[in-house]
Amino acid sequence: MTQSSADHQPGNPYQPGQITNHDERRASRQGLGCLLWAMVVFVCTVLAALIALASAYAGWNSGIAVARENATATGEADTREQCERIQVDMDAGNQQLLRTRLAFLLMITPAPPCLSEIIPAATALYQRSQPTAIPQPTEPVQPTATMPSRAAIAAATIEDSPVYDLEALLLEAQANIVSQEYQRAVDTLDAIIALDQSFQRDRVRELLFAALTSQATRLFRGGRLSEAILTTGRAENYGDLEGLNYERTVAELYLRGLQLKIANPGEAVRLLSIIAYEHRLGNYLNGQIMTELQGAHRNYGDALSFRGDHCRARDQYEAALALQPAVTTIGRATIADKRDKANELCPAPNQTVTSPGTSAGVGNESAPVGVGVRPTPAPVGQTG
Repeated sequence: MTQSSADHQPGNPYQPGQITNHDERRASRQGLGCLLWAMVVFVCTVLAALIALASAYAGWNSGIAVARENATATGEADTREQCERIQVDMDAGNQQLLRTRLAFLLMITPAPPCLSEIIPAATALYQRSQPTAIPQPTEPVQPTATMPSRAAIAAATIEDSPVYDLEALLLEAQANIVSQEYQRAVDTLDAIIALDQSFQRDRVRELLFAALTSQATRLFRGGRLSEAILTTGRAENYGDLEGLNYERTVAELYLRGLQLKIANPGEAVRLLSIIAYEHRLGNYLNGQIMTELQGAHRNYGDALSFRGDHCRARDQYEAALALQPAVTTIGRATIADKRDKANELCPAPNQTVTSPGTSAGVGNESAPVGVGVRPTPAPVGQTG
């Protein structure tokens, strides 16, 4: 009984209610540490995002500045070019273009420095072009310190503009055709039609047809086939194309063949072969047609070999090797190796190839492609 009473005395350090749990304190400290690390990670993430946004904003501002500088440089270059061309127009006495360029410069803010010299010179040129004599100053006209307002200059320019001399423009177009400046003649005749469609309509159309067909022929001869086709299409509205229509047909076949050399080499072989063999234009574009046809045969052989059609692939390689263009873009040794490999894989390796280039395209097994046809002179508008 005495021991039991001592156990329940106040101040006894061994009473059951005074037991300390050290695991709970360690768990509390660990939870606080995790919370602190989470806050650190969150703050670092926010700082990284802010740095990324700041970098992107700085890069965007830099791009805007560069774009503005480029736009400013382009505008200044255009202005300088117009100022330089105005002097050429004044020397040539071309008041129509002079007025157009002057109107462009008057719209620029701030006014280009060259206006201070152009306005007096343009005024003097206009005065000299008038039929009545106008006294000219003995001293060169100097720009005043205070320039008149640009609105006043523009109004004066429009008010003083003479009526277009369509007869003079027509004579200029005729002279351009004689001097073989065909594109310039076309531009002048287009201007006449824009000003007055009824002015000497038949004569203007006749000259426009002559200028367009002559320009198209020059473009065909220079190998600028796309431009030549467009020009020929325009000329067709004013007269009978005759031989030029044939030129356009051949050019369209050629461009279509080039376009399909990779995507559909079999069709490219067919189209280019039409030019070289059916039309007998093996020297078209100074023989470039045979160079392109050789490359098409090679590409078609590669496509057939990839499909496992080794016999026909061998024939296409043979056709490519049989051509001897002045300029070649393929390695003949490589093609010969491909031909030999295709011949080994062909089910009938001993078969004699009687007509190299047997197939013109996929799905057209019966259309032979001839090779070795002797080149003939090019059509009208081509050299050779």
